[in-house]
Amino acid sequence: MKRIKRTSSRILAVGILDKMIPRVLSCIFLIVIWWPCAARLFDDGLDTYIKNTMKCNTVPGMTLAVVKGNETWVKGFGMADMDTDRLVNEETLFVIGSLTKAFTSALLAVLLSNNNKGISWTSKLSDILGNDFEFIDPVRTSQTTLRDILSHRTGLANTLGSLCGYPSGLTRKDMTRRLRFLPEIQPFRETFVYNNMMYMLAGHVAEVLGGDTWENLVKTKLFQPIGMHSTTVLTNPSQVSGGNTAKPYMIKEGKLVNGTERLYQIFPEEPAGAIMTNGADMVKWMKFILNKGRTETNLSLVEQNIFKECFQTMNHLDPQFYDHQISKPTFPVEDVRLGYGYGWSTSFYRGYTKFFHGGTLMAYKSLIWLFPDHNIGIFGSANGPATDESDRALNSVFYYLSDVLLSEAKWINETIACTFPKPFASPFQRPAKIDPDQVNPVKPILDKYVGRYGSVLMPDMEITKNGDTLMFRCNRIAGILHPTHVENEFKSEVTEPWEVVLSSRYGSNETELTTVVFKMDGQKANSLEWQLGYSLVFIRNQGFFDEYVKSMGAESRFGWRIFVFIMCLNIVLI
Repeated sequence: MKRIKRTSSRILAVGILDKMIPRVLSCIFLIVIWWPCAARLFDDGLDTYIKNTMKCNTVPGMTLAVVKGNETWVKGFGMADMDTDRLVNEETLFVIGSLTKAFTSALLAVLLSNNNKGISWTSKLSDILGNDFEFIDPVRTSQTTLRDILSHRTGLANTLGSLCGYPSGLTRKDMTRRLRFLPEIQPFRETFVYNNMMYMLAGHVAEVLGGDTWENLVKTKLFQPIGMHSTTVLTNPSQVSGGNTAKPYMIKEGKLVNGTERLYQIFPEEPAGAIMTNGADMVKWMKFILNKGRTETNLSLVEQNIFKECFQTMNHLDPQFYDHQISKPTFPVEDVRLGYGYGWSTSFYRGYTKFFHGGTLMAYKSLIWLFPDHNIGIFGSANGPATDESDRALNSVFYYLSDVLLSEAKWINETIACTFPKPFASPFQRPAKIDPDQVNPVKPILDKYVGRYGSVLMPDMEITKNGDTLMFRCNRIAGILHPTHVENEFKSEVTEPWEVVLSSRYGSNETELTTVVFKMDGQKANSLEWQLGYSLVFIRNQGFFDEYVKSMGAESRFGWRIFVFIMCLNIVLI
């Protein structure tokens, strides 16, 4: 019996080996096949190029992910946490900002593919949302479609509400009701007007169609089936400082430092820019897109005709929208931008079709490029320093990698990566100017402006005085109101938090000033207008959630018109 058992054990062992050997050989074969490809891409030369590019552009950390056909590469560079010397790896999370928009479009594509109500990209929002939806005029209210809001062609203004920080208790449904007050800055469907609030609205549409929050839907309908198990949504600002997250860094007094944590909450605009992910998961996302809506397990999440629409150009871009148009003869190559649609821009790089998008949330900068005809995708994200240097670093790496992957001659090198767009073109620079309104300013009586002012679109504005200086605060954002030579007119200068001051100085050493005009009722201001390329009206002694403001809700189709009438009457009577 012992001999039989021993023989049986040998037979069993041989059987196991017979099964294991082919698998081991297969693994060795895959390693042999994959390793030269990885070595060709992430060789010492490329590592050196990326590290030098990061160094000269003061980028603390970067994640990079590449897809080419069935081959993938992921690598981290630099620091995720400079205090603990924690390095970026393929699992390190970065906030990808507006790259989130493509996820919101894809989520809607999944929901449209599974709805039995005949809802499509051209369905009217008024048919989906009913009385909860209204824009500033009847044409937009009756005609605006999903296609319009996802392609930035409503012509409506964006707001600074999420930067200031909306009060707690606000829902996307509530915010949707307030969108009827967004002013027009361009005609409907005639031009490109980038608007994060429209993607908030798209997120709410997803909630109505999917019967759950956008956060839960994007997780269950996209992250989980695609296999993006580390990807999440930034809902609490403490997330940027914990776990395996790359901490955000910005330059203050010549040093990279962590900033104001509370700025990393953008509620209710998460569908526009709040996804946190890593290089490993973004490989799966790029494969999903390049495979036309199919996961790595060959599961189709989207109907093909609906998916195809996501990459159609619906809005042509004015070249002036970008700082530089990469074209000959100024540059040795061409990267001609064509238009925008559904969270993706389209361009032709060296004759190759390219889908791309950038993303920014304070310190974080992200970029994604796809070359669908060649099954190539590149993703990168940096955790600082939130200036044009981080843009330059990402673009320099992407152009370099694109040429390698497309087998084109490289036109960018380590020197250019530190000076781009030089030597081909001058860097973007906002022209310095002296505001004539601040020459010989009047000396106003500050007490007549002091008070609380409320708006339906923005957090409350508190006007105070500090000695002879008039101050303002809009929740997280604060600054100085400088008098001008025009009575009751001031120039607002943001002075805190310092990250916002830094961001407002893009391309210049000066902080951009905006106009604030107080409307008077006798010897006291009863409202103010904050002019941001359009006018936002704030009414004295009214708050964001006051009953007076609530009367403008969707339950009363006349409430908002009464409010507008009162505002206009106040202005006329002054």
